[in-house]
Amino acid sequence: MKVIIGEKKYTFTARVKELIKRPKFLQIAVIVGLAAMGLIFISGLSKPKEEKVQAEVGVFYSSDEYAKKIENELTEIISKIEGVGDADILVTIGVSEEYVYAEDGKHSGGNASSEIVVIGAGDDKHALTQKIISPKITGVVIVCEGGDDSRTVEKVYKAVSAATGIGASRIYVAERK
Repeated sequence: MKVIIGEKKYTFTARVKELIKRPKFLQIAVIVGLAAMGLIFISGLSKPKEEKVQAEVGVFYSSDEYAKKIENELTEIISKIEGVGDADILVTIGVSEEYVYAEDGKHSGGNASSEIVVIGAGDDKHALTQKIISPKITGVVIVCEGGDDSRTVEKVYKAVSAATGIGASRIYVAERK
């Protein structure tokens, strides 16, 4: 491509070569390059490591918080069943939550081994949590106003069993005094 400026004919590459030779152009190019590198560096510092780890792990409950959460949800549902009225619920938890960590499997020859994946650097190292298995519910006690009516008790048994996945032998329903 040829560009005509005044009476001189320039090819595009010749014009670029002429611009590069100017000292002012080189100064501007160096300043723009340094500014771009500075912005890239600053963008890498904007997120602390704790936020990155929290985003990967998510929000989890302790065993007590988990039990209270289930109790509140069950209370809300059970109190809506016809004949139940006010209900107090106690949920018992067996073992606490179980953490499953990500593993990096290695196979050499006939031997297989695995190592837990660790993220972070220096003193801020954490095992990468693949998943957390919720604690197991071992029993539920419900004390409610309709606890003396067999039809109401049957509805409560079915609702709690469906919501928690535990059998009727681990659920107890009693009448409120």
